[in-house]
Parts: sequence; C-alpha cells; structure tokens
Amino acid sequence: FWFAGDKYASLWDVATANVIRSFRGHTQRINDVRFSSNESVLVTCSYDRSVCCWDLRSRSGRPIETMTDAKDSLTSLAIGQHEIYVGSVDGIMRTYDIRKGALRGDNFSRPVTSVVLSRDEKVVLVGTLDSNIRLLDCATGKLLKGYSGHVNSRYQIRMGFSFSEAHVFGGSEHGDIFVWDMLGGAVKWKSKGHSGIVTSVVSHPKRPRMVSASLDSSICVWNADNQSIQ
Repeated sequence: FWFAGDKYASLWDVATANVIRSFRGHTQRINDVRFSSNESVLVTCSYDRSVCCWDLRSRSGRPIETMTDAKDSLTSLAIGQHEIYVGSVDGIMRTYDIRKGALRGDNFSRPVTSVVLSRDEKVVLVGTLDSNIRLLDCATGKLLKGYSGHVNSRYQIRMGFSFSEAHVFGGSEHGDIFVWDMLGGAVKWKSKGHSGIVTSVVSHPKRPRMVSASLDSSICVWNADNQSIQ
C-alpha cells in the first residue's frame, strides 16, 4: 500500500508495480494504514478524525465501516484479531472491539503519536508528546510499565518492540536511539546516530537489528547486541 500524505491510499502489485486499487473516502491527509491479520481488510486513519475500514475482497469504493469518535486528528493505528487501536492528537487512544461493537478510550492528556501492538496481542505500546512511552494491558487498559529518558514533546516518533519483544525501542528529538528493558523499564542502552530528530525506529522481524530514520535525511542500521551502527 501507499498513501504518501494523500487523501487516498493505493494498493500496489509488488511484481508488476501496478496500482491494483485506490481507496478514497477521507477528506484530509491519511496518517497511517494497516492490514488486518488475514489481509482481508485495510484500515486507514486521517487528519479528518476518521478511521475507515475497507474490504479488500469487495470491489466497492465505499468503506465498510467508518469511525468518527475522535475530537482531533488521528496519528497511528494498530490492528489485532478483533480490535483496532487508534491514537489521536486529542490525547486518547481508542480501542474498537469489532466483535462486541464496543469502544474504550484511554486518556493520556497529551497527543498520542504512536501505537504498537505486541505479537500475542496482550499488550500495547503508546507513545505520547510528554516524552513518555507506556505499556498497557490490552484487555483492561491498565498501565503495566513506563519508559522515559528520551525527548519527545513536539514531533511524532514511531517506536516499537524488539524482534524478541524483550525490549522496547524508540528515538529522541535530540537524535538519540533508546532501548529499554520491557519488563524492568530501565534504559538498556542509548546511542547517538543522527544529528536531527529521529522520526521512526523499526526492528528486524527475526534478528537483533534496527533501522532508524531522521529528519536529517539519514537512515541508520543498528546492531542491537553491541549498540553499533552497521
């Protein structure tokens, strides 16, 4: 898929590089796009405060579901088997239970800019513009652990879990990369690889490697075992 800051998302065929389908339903820029676990549904969220769900098996141009509960723009998505987690600038992470038709809101009083779900779908990471990352129990919304030390008060920084999910990683507006112990919450290590604000840190799915991107136009590949840049 591709959205590139547009009002619509496009689905591409990897082999041919052709656009298979476009999804038009938002009135402002799309900020995040995610597939459901079985890749039958595409979910988008936007500056227009709405979440749209699109049936990839249908040729209809209309979303099958639209949620408009947020009071400000939506920044990030995480998709579980039966839940959709949505972060908003209004300070609330909303959890939509598709099976029950229920909605739960967890209020952090600061803009939510990153939401990441664990593989077992038991916990979710929430990044907010108060220089905090929180680990929540998905079922109850209970705060399990907090991670701090980095600076994140103005820009969206996407964070996540390590491939083993033993650690949490993220970036800082000062250009640092942070790795925290997931259970203990302590900083395991931090290192400076960028001269500008770090915007995203992504883990390799099977190896202790991370990739970070920055507003200084650089991308760094990290070896999480020895804290070195590859």
